[in-house]
Amino acid sequence: MNVLLVQPPDAQYPVKPLPLTEEDISVLSPPWELLCLRTFISGHTRHIATLIDCRLFAEVEADLTAAIHAVPEPRMLVVNTVSHALGQAVAVLAIAKRHFPGMKTAISGEFPSQFPDHVAEMSWVDYALAGDPEPIIRNLLDYEDVEQRLKRTPGLIFAQSEHHKPYWLPRLHGLSVPDWKDIHWGVYQAQCAPRPLRVQMRISRGHSHVPADRAYGGINEPLRLWPMDRLAVSLDKCAHQGIAEVVLTDPPGVWTPQHLDAWCSELARTNNTQPWCLQLLPTMLSENTVEQMSSSACSRVHFIFPTCEPALLIKYGCILEARHFNETIDQLSQAGIRVHTHFWMGGPEERNSESARVIRTMRKINYTPVTLHPYPFSMDSPLFRKLADENELHLLDTWLQWARDPWIVERPVPIWSGKKAIAQLQQDFASVKKAHARNLSRWLHTTLCHIRDTDWIRTLEQKAVSMLPTTPPRN
Repeated sequence: MNVLLVQPPDAQYPVKPLPLTEEDISVLSPPWELLCLRTFISGHTRHIATLIDCRLFAEVEADLTAAIHAVPEPRMLVVNTVSHALGQAVAVLAIAKRHFPGMKTAISGEFPSQFPDHVAEMSWVDYALAGDPEPIIRNLLDYEDVEQRLKRTPGLIFAQSEHHKPYWLPRLHGLSVPDWKDIHWGVYQAQCAPRPLRVQMRISRGHSHVPADRAYGGINEPLRLWPMDRLAVSLDKCAHQGIAEVVLTDPPGVWTPQHLDAWCSELARTNNTQPWCLQLLPTMLSENTVEQMSSSACSRVHFIFPTCEPALLIKYGCILEARHFNETIDQLSQAGIRVHTHFWMGGPEERNSESARVIRTMRKINYTPVTLHPYPFSMDSPLFRKLADENELHLLDTWLQWARDPWIVERPVPIWSGKKAIAQLQQDFASVKKAHARNLSRWLHTTLCHIRDTDWIRTLEQKAVSMLPTTPPRN
């Protein structure tokens, strides 16, 4: 069986992240979840897995149809789904069923794993993989014609199935870590050009259930870590694929001091040279930890401010004052590790004058590169579940209505407070950007750093050489 692992097009957000500096940290890479599933199918079954990324297509229907035609029969289509992009996933399924009506389809990912009771409302779906997809799809591929065996497969949801609960592996040690081979990296590099290629990776699966991750999704999935020795070897292989930086997208709550030290120790053991980065809440890092990160090729740290309200920061477990945070920034800079700060705005618990609080916080830290983000909207996060229970919200029904017919029904707004928040969020972004641009201290600091880091003699020499007259070539 040829298994087609499909990543649908990205959902379009009404308010996009706004970088306030020229530093580009965008990421376009094969989804980590599909890479893991592809590696497992190829290494643990007799079937063949092919990755299809619709985000790279100019014309989704024509290019997707051509990609499916290029793979010989028998085929099965598996589409990665998230709640805020259900319409894109349904569109891919509709195209596949229209052009290949006899081909079986399945969905995996966040939606069937977090909302298994609503899978039946999805159109053009034959099977749903709820939970860790690797053991589920192995049973589906090997026993597709044995209905009784499929009925007893935990996590497999279809018309005749008896159970609608996700199946989670107790450990990840029986799975395979991606080796980054047989991927058309040239296509991703062309899409990213002239920026360097950056890819995503994770050391964990599941939700940490700590305050730091109260806005992150996956609340129903238990936290498990990949074997770090295997991940370290996998990370080192990225250097041979032209990958400039590996972005570890684990939520901040995963990075306990013990996990961070264990990760750096494994990278030191393998003499890792592949640059990598991670995301943390504003936190104090010890000199020993910073030294370990630097020696293991850590290139950047993304610090996330989920809010600038002191009382709310305490709910996230963040009690660090700005002056202590500056010490951490200085230590990282001295170790050659760049720092990028992210501010989430428009959260459901924010009070008025949020932009003013963000501006004050930006002025207290050491002029690090900044990006503004809409506050994440995840219907499977602890924060959403808490507020939904308190206010009796039932937004999932609205998203499912859109998923049934995404070409006609208007897409819900994946922003807290919905449409009415768009104008306010855009206004707040503009206010922060204006204050950032007009900050004299930041301008002087940036100018001095540019003067310090620029080789003026070489620059003047190159300018002088370029102004010299050139002799035309002789015939």
